[in-house]
Amino acid sequence: MAKIAIEPGKKFGKLTVIERNYRRKKSDGPYWLCRCECGNTSIVYGGSLRCGHTRSCGCLQKEINKRKLGPKNPSWKGGRHLAKDGYIYLRMPDHPHARGNGYVREHVYVMSKHLGRPLRKGEIVHHKNGVRSDNRIENLELRTKTHPKGQSVKEMIEFCTQYLQEYVPETLRPLKKKINGDTLNCECLKKEMLQRQTGINNHFRKGGRSLEQGYVTLRMPDHPNARGNGRVFEHVYVMSKHLGRPLRKGEIVHHKNGIRNDDRIENLELRTHDHPKGQSVEDMIKFCIRYLRKYSPGVLVEAYLIEGCWSIK
Repeated sequence: MAKIAIEPGKKFGKLTVIERNYRRKKSDGPYWLCRCECGNTSIVYGGSLRCGHTRSCGCLQKEINKRKLGPKNPSWKGGRHLAKDGYIYLRMPDHPHARGNGYVREHVYVMSKHLGRPLRKGEIVHHKNGVRSDNRIENLELRTKTHPKGQSVKEMIEFCTQYLQEYVPETLRPLKKKINGDTLNCECLKKEMLQRQTGINNHFRKGGRSLEQGYVTLRMPDHPNARGNGRVFEHVYVMSKHLGRPLRKGEIVHHKNGIRNDDRIENLELRTHDHPKGQSVEDMIKFCIRYLRKYSPGVLVEAYLIEGCWSIK
C-alpha cells in the first residue's frame, strides 16, 4: 500500500498542512505545522496525520464531549448523584447557585425553592440531624454568618439595623435620616460619648497604679469591674467613667493605637463580642432586637422595646 504523502495545503480532518517543521530532531521523525479550522495552529507528528490519530488541535474532542453532556451521556442517571463529601448534587446549570460544572447542592436548591428566592450572600443551609444527604425541608435550617466579630458599638448598631431591615423590617421605625453613625445611637449614649476626659482631669496617676502585662492597673477593690485581687484595668475604668456605668458582660475596651498603657479616652473604643456565631435567622433577629434595645432603642417599634418580646412573624 502506497504511503500517504504529506505536503503543504493538504487537509487531514480539521487540520490543513502549512509547512514542514524543522525545529524537532530528525530522529523524532517529520513534524508538520498545521492550522485548524478553529484558527489555532499546532505542530503534529506526520505519522499521527497519516493514521488519523490527530484530526484537530483539540477542539474536535471538546465538541464530542459537549454532545455527551446531560441526558445524551450513556452514564446519565437523571442528573442526581452523591459526591464524596456526602452532599447530593443536582444537574441544574441555569440555577443561580450552580457551580462551574453546572451542578448545585440539593439542600441549597431545596431551601431556595422553599424561600422562593436564591440564597443571599452569607446565608448557609444547616442539616439539623447532621446527615448531609437528608435534604427534607424539615431537616434544613437557614443560618447566617455575616455578622462582624469584635466590632465597635456603633458598627454593631448599624449591622443589627441593616439585618432587621433585610429580614423583619416591621420591627423598625421609619427613619427620616440616613442610617449612619450618631443617628443610630440613643440620646443618652450620644451625650455620654460627647463627654471627654483630658490628662489634667485624670486623677488616678498616683498611688495604687502599676503596670501588668503592658496594661496599667489601679487599686480599686470597690469598683464593679475589679478583679479578685482588688485591681481594675485603667482602660476599663476610664471607659466606665466615660460611659457613666460599669462595663456590661460581653463589652471590651480596645486601644486604637495598640499601645496598652495609652489610656487616654480618645485612644479607647468600646467593642462587643457577645453576638452568636452561625445562628439561625430567628436567633439572629432576636439578638439584633436585644442589642438595639440595649444600645439604640430609638430605632425599634414600641412593641419590640418590651423585654421578652420574641414574637417574630
